[in-house]
Amino acid sequence: GYSYKVCRLNLFTPCAFYSMEEKICEFFNVPIECLRSKSKKHEHALARSYTLYFLHIRYGKSNRWLAKEYDYNARSVIRIISSLKYLINIDKEYKKIYNELFTVLQFS
Repeated sequence: GYSYKVCRLNLFTPCAFYSMEEKICEFFNVPIECLRSKSKKHEHALARSYTLYFLHIRYGKSNRWLAKEYDYNARSVIRIISSLKYLINIDKEYKKIYNELFTVLQFS
């Protein structure tokens, strides 16, 4: 049998990856290029953070893979994901965004 993590990884396809990026950028009303930019604009940073968070949590992508894909170092990826996870747990606005994105991305 396959472990749960392996099954989750099998759900990940390049099409799902780009679709998720597009939906998140559309949600925050930012260009898709902002995900790989170093822009510090709030909307761009939020879109990047939620993208990294969902790729790591939902699809089990490693910090190393995310760092390579988005041109960060692994420590930065860990910090971004940990910070967002913390904020989702304590801040109503971040939790609301998370719930809305979860619905938009149609995770079950």
